Amino acid sequence: VWLIDVATGDYRRATGAAAHTWELAWLPDSTGLALVVSDEPTAASWYSCWLATLDLATGALTKRFQPTGRQVAHPAPAPDGRSVAI
Repeated sequence: VWLIDVATGDYRRATGAAAHTWELAWLPDSTGLALVVSDEPTAASWYSCWLATLDLATGALTKRFQPTGRQVAHPAPAPDGRSVAI
């Protein structure tokens, strides 16, 4: 995940984690992202994705939920930031 400041054109890598990001959504406080990630960037890995959060200040990627035999998609954080619907 890369972040780009559209006003200045400056950019930076938001995470160095070895994970492929499929989908993402901003957390309500704008300090992080809710991500759907997998270990590999292959079509088959879509079926083993998990939900994670990324702290933009530290770059820490935290696994929040990984179902068995189900897909994770369309992360939608609640307005209070306490939960993420998938």
